[in-house]
Amino acid sequence: PQHSLYNNGKSRHPWMIGSRFAAVQLVLVWRSLPFLHVLPGLAEAMTPRAIAKFRPQVTSPASPPDQPLTNPSPPRTTVVDPVPPAITTPPETAIAAELQPEELLAEPDASDLEAAAAVTETHPQQTFWQHCRQQMGRGAKVIGAPLIWLGVAAFCGGTGYAAFQWLSTIPPFPECDRLWFFSLESDKLFCAEQAVRSGDPTALQAGIKLTGQWGHNHYLYPKAARLYQEWSKQLLEQAKQKALNDDLAGAIALAGAIPPTNPVYRDAKNAILEWEKLSDRDQLLTNQVEAALKVQDWKRAEAELQPPATTMSAYQQQQLNRLRARLLTERMAFNQLQQIQALVKAQPGNVETLGRAIQLATHVNPASYLREAAQRDRQQWTEALMAIARTRLNSGDFPGAIAVARWLPAEVPVTTEVQDLVWVSRAQQAPPPSGQIVTAPHWWQQLTTLAALHQIQPASPVYDFAQAPRSQVEQQVQDITQLSLAQLVAQLPYVPTLQAAIGMAQGIPLGRPHRVEAQTLIAEWQQDVQRVEDFPILLHARQLAAPGKIKNLQAAIAFASQIPLGRALRPTAQAAIFDWRQHIQTIEDQPTLTQARQLAKQNQLPEAIQTASQIAPGRALYEEAQIAIRTWTETLQTAADRPLLEEAKTLATQGNLGAAIDVAYQIAPGRALYDEAQAAIAQWQTQAAATRRRRTRDAIDPAAGQRDQAQPMGDRPSWR
Repeated sequence: PQHSLYNNGKSRHPWMIGSRFAAVQLVLVWRSLPFLHVLPGLAEAMTPRAIAKFRPQVTSPASPPDQPLTNPSPPRTTVVDPVPPAITTPPETAIAAELQPEELLAEPDASDLEAAAAVTETHPQQTFWQHCRQQMGRGAKVIGAPLIWLGVAAFCGGTGYAAFQWLSTIPPFPECDRLWFFSLESDKLFCAEQAVRSGDPTALQAGIKLTGQWGHNHYLYPKAARLYQEWSKQLLEQAKQKALNDDLAGAIALAGAIPPTNPVYRDAKNAILEWEKLSDRDQLLTNQVEAALKVQDWKRAEAELQPPATTMSAYQQQQLNRLRARLLTERMAFNQLQQIQALVKAQPGNVETLGRAIQLATHVNPASYLREAAQRDRQQWTEALMAIARTRLNSGDFPGAIAVARWLPAEVPVTTEVQDLVWVSRAQQAPPPSGQIVTAPHWWQQLTTLAALHQIQPASPVYDFAQAPRSQVEQQVQDITQLSLAQLVAQLPYVPTLQAAIGMAQGIPLGRPHRVEAQTLIAEWQQDVQRVEDFPILLHARQLAAPGKIKNLQAAIAFASQIPLGRALRPTAQAAIFDWRQHIQTIEDQPTLTQARQLAKQNQLPEAIQTASQIAPGRALYEEAQIAIRTWTETLQTAADRPLLEEAKTLATQGNLGAAIDVAYQIAPGRALYDEAQAAIAQWQTQAAATRRRRTRDAIDPAAGQRDQAQPMGDRPSWR
């Protein structure tokens, strides 16, 4: 799309391009007028007489100029080409005066003819070249003027085409990352628009600064003034959004970037004053609430957070909600710490209780004032655990000391003996569940634990006790490394690499923690090996089935059946074989079904039904054939039973309901019109029952019949 900056805010309509093209043509013609009126003079100057003036003259040094060249034995003559003078363009009046039409058209006199004959007889080679020059002069006279006019026309046409191309070609967009001080202002404005689309406040400020420096006389002022106001409004909206997000300082900074000459400056100034007042008020309220929360004075904090009697703004309501959330956080942290302390007080010397209290204290909200109290309690409980661990270690209770060391935090500094206990406890931790894929962090943790166990000195009290965990960790690290290497090798989807990976995984003996994981990976890689081996068979079978003929499909089925049961691609091959068999059945039965439909179009429905019934159950087109058979059967049944139903309706219309019911009963169940016949029978039975009741009543009370006859038809009860 063409940007509007390149035509001063106006679009290039076709009529504008045409008008500019016509103007360029007129200018070119006007510029060529001084040259056109000289063309007749140039054409006349290109005559034989005018051209002869520039020919070389024949001179003889032995005879004077006035002596005729008729001597029977003339001396040797030479042709001297005088050095031509500097060629100057004579004025138009001089050319016209020198070359008069009468002189140009005058016949040559006898002396000229005799001199020409003498020259011809004496110098035949010179006469030949003079003849050539004469012919060239005549040709120049004939084609000179048309060539000049053709050149002028070509020049005007080429210039006009170039002008049209220049006017109609869309100029390229400026490169915004290469703008500099001397770049076009239209390019700067275009790049500013592109940058503002991102919504960046910095881009908005730069755009406002750029458009604000152009005055009323600037050619981009109409568009720049509009953008100047729009961008200022966007910047003010972003400032308001920052204020709602509890960033009054950022809101004031953005609104302050709007210059005083901007139409939005008044609104920005009012917003800044309001935000400054809100900032002072919010700071005062925040200080009072924070002071109450610091000493856990919940009542005073709740009193400070009571809503004012006046209407609050959106920002005030948001700040009030923020402080209420702060109060809720402090109270939750207080209750959490109280529960942890009560748990420790209930069982002060229990190792598990102290360990769980340390873990729970870690989860106290870091933004709460009670975080420091929780850290102090956590440090106290950790020191109690270390004291218990040292006591058990000194008493020789190594399992008990290791059990205590499991609850010690990793970041707490401990003595060497306690640190050895910690490493042994970590080594005794259970590995990942069987079958679970070991991750890189777990492998790194096991490697770090193994390195720490190797650092336990023989003089340590737990050295002997740490040998069994160290052997276990070494086995885990070895198995994890072996499995990782096998997985790396198995990433290459080839049979040799997959078999190599399977062999590496099978090297993990039974009873190891990662044996189940190795078996899982082995099963997956064996499936991959089967896929790689059987895929060419399936691919070749699909290529055989591509033509879609019966022989090709049968060959594809036979080839795909080579994949044995239990292989990875066996289900895929079975699905393909089923599709190909269905295709074969469709090819075989389609002519039969087509013939049946043609018979049905010819109203030979029994023959069509008999033909379609030849398609056996289980075939691909069996269901389609059965649908067609049901449709044709219903058509036959309708044609056969419709007269019976119409006869029954006629009898019912005549009042013979019993006979109508008997005729309608002839339509057997399962026939196409059976439901319609049953509905008619039910209606006629209701009418017959109503008639019998009316006759019974008339027999008992004849006056009732007379009253019914006297009653209007609209007031009589309907027996239907």
